[in-house]
Amino acid sequence: MADDYREVIEIIRQQEEKLVFDAFSQDDSLKLGLKIIETVLDQYKKGVSVRIDLNGITVFSHLMGRAGLGNEWWMRKKMNACQKYGTSSFRAYLEIEYAGKLEEYPWAANQGNYALRGGCFPIQVKGEGTIGYAMVSGLPQANDHQLIADSIAALQGKAIPTVLGGMEFIP
Repeated sequence: MADDYREVIEIIRQQEEKLVFDAFSQDDSLKLGLKIIETVLDQYKKGVSVRIDLNGITVFSHLMGRAGLGNEWWMRKKMNACQKYGTSSFRAYLEIEYAGKLEEYPWAANQGNYALRGGCFPIQVKGEGTIGYAMVSGLPQANDHQLIADSIAALQGKAIPTVLGGMEFIP
């Protein structure tokens, strides 16, 4: 299992390094949000909640199927974790879990505001760093994560490794 965690963490690092934009606007948020919806309809056939925030403002939001308030709540908590660690929320989860410190993470007493779960991916721009976050809620956490990564990769015309496959060890 330890090797699996290391391998998945490395895949996520590669995704984060590769999926950097030259520029990203509110119009690009619409393209990304629609790509996420298109991908989920094509591959998962299930409703999810999608949100994209840029510079602290929600610029895209859509609830599919039965997605609702609970999904919104999860996305906010995932984004808080992503902001705190400066990585995708799934990578933060795996790094803390792999270190055996999930129960000790600094804000464990304040879990109402943070969630170490997959489903929030930083939107990074060359020369600017993280300017926003793409979030999904409604699928298993590895799928939430990969859905965003695959959608960004499709918009950029890039091939990326996947965290899916052999992920049974991750709840």
